[in-house]
Amino acid sequence: MKAAPKEIHHPPTASFLCEKRLAIKTPFFWHYHPQFELALIIHGRGKRFIADHIGDYRDGDLVLMGPNVPHAYCPDLPDPPQPHVIVQFDQAIAGQAMLRLPEMRSVSDLLSRSSRGLVFTGKASQQAAKQIAIMPDMSPGERLIALLSTLLHLAERGTPLASPGFESVLKPALHRKIDAVCAHISRNFVSDITQRQMADLVGMGPQAFSRFFKRATGKTMTAYVNELRVGLACRLLLETDLNALQICHRTGFNNFSNFVRQFRKRKKLTPAEFRRKHAVELGIGR
Repeated sequence: MKAAPKEIHHPPTASFLCEKRLAIKTPFFWHYHPQFELALIIHGRGKRFIADHIGDYRDGDLVLMGPNVPHAYCPDLPDPPQPHVIVQFDQAIAGQAMLRLPEMRSVSDLLSRSSRGLVFTGKASQQAAKQIAIMPDMSPGERLIALLSTLLHLAERGTPLASPGFESVLKPALHRKIDAVCAHISRNFVSDITQRQMADLVGMGPQAFSRFFKRATGKTMTAYVNELRVGLACRLLLETDLNALQICHRTGFNNFSNFVRQFRKRKKLTPAEFRRKHAVELGIGR
C-alpha cells in the first residue's frame, strides 16, 4: 500500500487549518500532503511513523513535518480518546518576501529542516505546546499571529527524526516504492518478512532493493524491522505480565538469543533490566 495523498481544506475565513481533534484516525493511515504540519498530542500514547522514523509519542509530543513527508500515528490501544491539535499551513502564510527578512531567517531555516520531521522537547516545547493548545479557540487573525510567534519560538530548535537519506527519495518515482515498503512492514513486522518479498512488492531484484532501501532509510531492512519489533517489545514489557520468551515470539524474533541481543543493542539493557528499571521509575512493584 502506498502513502495516500490527502487534501487539506482550510475554512474560507482563514489561510490555514487549525483544529482540535479528539481521536487519532485508526487503523494505520499512512499519508502525506503538500502542507507543513504541526502536530501536538495533548494526551495520548502510541507510535509515530514519520518517513523512515519509528518512535514513541506521549502527552505533550510536538512535531513539525515538512511538505509531502509520509506519516502516521498509531495509538497504543484501539480508538482511545487522544485529544490533539493539528496545524496545517503553506509556506505562503508568511510570504516569500517576509521569509527573506533577516528577522525571519531562523523561521525559513526551520521550515527547510522540517523535511526530515522535527521533534521538540524541553521547556521550549512546553511553552510552544501551551500556545498551540489554545490556538483553535482564537479568532483567525489571532491564530495567524500565534502561529508565526510559535514558529519563531521553535526556530533553531528541534531534533530531526527521519534519516538524511530519506530526503533523496521524496521524488515521485521512488516515493511510491518506499511508501509501499514501509507501510507493508509496519503492518506485518511480527511476521517473517523477507527481503525478496519486499523486492517483489516493488518490482526490484533483491540486490537492487537492498541498495535502494539503505539509500532511502539510512539502514538495512533487517535493522528497520528489528527497530519496530524492539519498540513493540518495550510496550509489552511495560504493559503486560508476559515473560521475555513469550514477548520474543509475540514480536516476531523467534530466536531468544537474537531478541536479547537486538534489544540490548537499542536500549542498552536486557529486557528484564528494562522492565525492572521502568517499574521502579513508575512505582510499580513486580
